[in-house]
Amino acid sequence: MIELHQFPPAFGLPNPSPFCMKVEGLLRLAGLPYVTVVEDDPRRAPLGKLPWLLVDGRAIADSSVIVGFLRQEYGFDAEDCLDARTRAEHRAFIAMLEDRVYWAGMYLRWIDTNNWPLVRETFFARLPLPLRGLVPRLARAKVRRDLKGQGLGLHDGAFIIDTAMRDWQALSEYLGQRPYFGGDTPVLLDVVALSMLVNGLRGVVRSPLRDHLVADGRLMAYAQRGLQRVYGVSLN
Repeated sequence: MIELHQFPPAFGLPNPSPFCMKVEGLLRLAGLPYVTVVEDDPRRAPLGKLPWLLVDGRAIADSSVIVGFLRQEYGFDAEDCLDARTRAEHRAFIAMLEDRVYWAGMYLRWIDTNNWPLVRETFFARLPLPLRGLVPRLARAKVRRDLKGQGLGLHDGAFIIDTAMRDWQALSEYLGQRPYFGGDTPVLLDVVALSMLVNGLRGVVRSPLRDHLVADGRLMAYAQRGLQRVYGVSLN
């Protein structure tokens, strides 16, 4: 049996972490049985981050490593319907989503002053005093350092939001009129894009980026369709 270790659900989503949603989406597409183990503290994970899998006593951490593990151990290739050129294009879009769009979402949740109180209440309200005051400050400071190390955090909020809008516009254009990036079948890029997209729609509030996503009818229809197909839940 596969154990999926991940954060608890939040914001009305299967998971507030796009990477946890990515791995769970892959397991669901593969039709593999699994159980979920909820964790609040990623420091206990093998690489200090969630999600990770425990399979027959083996720990598999990092969502990209898990993609390869599912291929090698279970014969599930989430891109087997794609030709080499399309795989290359998808790889570039996945890198854009995971290495840049994700960090825009982190900025809006953890640094933006409008959204931070909601995030603090959602993630830390259950902590006892005095941890309820200390832990959020430490977590937010770490996100701020990580954002600066990534590069986006060296810019102001307007630049970060504009960059994310352009990235989502590029992805919307690439999707075109197809139901999924794999055509009629969701593929790896779909799982990554859906996890980022629905977290942007549900996990970020009072944001020009969310307004931009809502105004894109193609992305909204895709989010609704994909969330139902992959995760069996509705966006509304």
